[in-house]
Amino acid sequence: MRYLILPALFATLGLGAFALPAPAQVILAGTVQEDETLVSITGARVEILDLRNRRLAVRYTDDEGRFEFRLPAREGYRLRASRLGYRTTTTPILWTEGYDDIHVDVRMDTEAVPLAPLEVVARSRPTTSPVLESFYERQRSGVGHFFTSADIATRKPGVITDLIATLPGVRLESSGRGTQRVIYMSRGTHFCPAHIYVDGFLLNRRDLTGRDTGFTLDDAVPPQAVVGIEVYRGLSSVPAEFLSPEAFCGVVVVWTRRGG
Repeated sequence: MRYLILPALFATLGLGAFALPAPAQVILAGTVQEDETLVSITGARVEILDLRNRRLAVRYTDDEGRFEFRLPAREGYRLRASRLGYRTTTTPILWTEGYDDIHVDVRMDTEAVPLAPLEVVARSRPTTSPVLESFYERQRSGVGHFFTSADIATRKPGVITDLIATLPGVRLESSGRGTQRVIYMSRGTHFCPAHIYVDGFLLNRRDLTGRDTGFTLDDAVPPQAVVGIEVYRGLSSVPAEFLSPEAFCGVVVVWTRRGG
């Protein structure tokens, strides 16, 4: 419910029987309060409206819920009070002619006003796995040679080593088992076998004699399963996570759809 109390107005109206000269202006002041608790409402918007409901002026209540207007004392006015969390209240017509000040207590219903629904639209770039994020970060560094899944789809290599062999300083040698090949990289005037990692695991681990176990990259990964390849020819360019005393011949890192 909404209540409007006009004690000063009623008191003044009691003197209305006397012939008082009409002042040029009237002070229309008051407070805005919660209906149930009578607690003053700070920061309420109070508008003064004419008889055609046109807004003439606006005030905001102070720390004690008070407001004040100075108006021509020639006609009637309405007050409209609003505040987030309360129902907007509009008073009846307040006739000001013949009075020099009027006090109005405006009560506002504490029932919260429903807010319009808020729709938030957010855009984010497609996420990749942490493994591939690291791959792309190293690619952006400009150190090493990189092949992406798009490169593989464009070149359509029969085996992965066909793609890697296109890089300068790389050559393929037979593993001694048919057509399977080992990746060699140049070290000055000679070549030596590169270290191969697949999804972070060392593929060509050497045996106790120091010889390579002979398990080749083409044995392990078909081209269609690869999403990224990193090739580092020099020891100084090898990332720390793939660095070892045996990495001096270069490192090849392959990421598959399963591992990425």
